[in-house]
Amino acid sequence: SPSLQDKHSEFSLDQMMSGLPVECITLHLIDWISAEVLPSMSRNSLEQIAPWLERQCRLLEQSRAPLTLVAALCHVLDSSVPAHLQPASLTSMAAQLDELVGLQQQCKLTLRMAELESLTRVEVGLRLLDCVPSPELLVEEVNAHIRPYLDKYKTGLTDEALSEYVLEMVELQGDSFLDRAMAASSAIQAIEPRASSVLDLVQTMSCSESLGDEEQLSELLQLVTCCLDALAESDSNQAGALHKELAQQNKLLRLERLLLRY
Repeated sequence: SPSLQDKHSEFSLDQMMSGLPVECITLHLIDWISAEVLPSMSRNSLEQIAPWLERQCRLLEQSRAPLTLVAALCHVLDSSVPAHLQPASLTSMAAQLDELVGLQQQCKLTLRMAELESLTRVEVGLRLLDCVPSPELLVEEVNAHIRPYLDKYKTGLTDEALSEYVLEMVELQGDSFLDRAMAASSAIQAIEPRASSVLDLVQTMSCSESLGDEEQLSELLQLVTCCLDALAESDSNQAGALHKELAQQNKLLRLERLLLRY
């Protein structure tokens, strides 16, 4: 396709895209704009077209178009305009779209821009945990994708999300939810938050009389024992208090397991 004249480029591109149905915007079209249209523009015209480009991206995203397509359109200026000359709003939008694409491809979580803007990072973390198909995969998924994603925003954010997730799963009750709650507790790295989460888990399950079967009870006891061993190595006051409470719960759990056998 022949290049457009610079003085008509912005107008012609705007006319072409504004009259184009969303379903006709493809990666091939975006590649053509990047390779044929933008190189014919002056630096000044490229900077002027950025607000229009941002507007088109938002319209495309709001139409529920694939996130990879929206991100590709948002990045068409990358090869034509140096990053430091690109508008801050467009750069921010590109980063947000890259984040959404990453969540979708790596964690199977699909969010739109408005949803991401309305959620806290912990709430995003809870949705990521819900996307894990089984309790057996939860720890692996946390270490591979969820922790790297959350902790780049704030250290300890993953443990905070996991602690909330444990309480959510316990409130739902049922064997499958108990398995997910125990898996989430074991994925918490810092010992005091992990012990606190396990204590909440045990106390809540005891009160609801939903401690599960003997196999689940044995797994829960193993989790409690690991926490007790780790707490014993800490000399903080909080660790001491947690150790005392967990030790008491440990005795009750062992008695409960003994009763289940008869």
